[in-house]
Amino acid sequence: MKPPRTFRLLSDTWAIRPDVDLDVIGEADGMTLLSRHEIRYNPALGVGRLRQVIIHELEHALWGACGVEVSNVAPGQVEELVCASTAAARGALLRDNPRLVAWLCGGTP
Repeated sequence: MKPPRTFRLLSDTWAIRPDVDLDVIGEADGMTLLSRHEIRYNPALGVGRLRQVIIHELEHALWGACGVEVSNVAPGQVEELVCASTAAARGALLRDNPRLVAWLCGGTP
């Protein structure tokens, strides 16, 4: 079962696409292309692993869309900075994408 082809993140529409090169290379099961607003995944993955990969890549998309920068943050403060910086966008991501949320939870998009 494939994920929805698109989702909304803040004011942008992002694509979710299979990438056969990820299967051939074998180094990663997914990747996020921030400048293209695109998540790519290995189409050979089983649906359970694919859901995990999409969630992982959504986190990269959130970090990028929210401009999270942690290089000058004390190690003990990184988690709080990330949570605070992405909370509103994460809420909007869930609210604005019911088909994606249903698919992530085991339903069909």
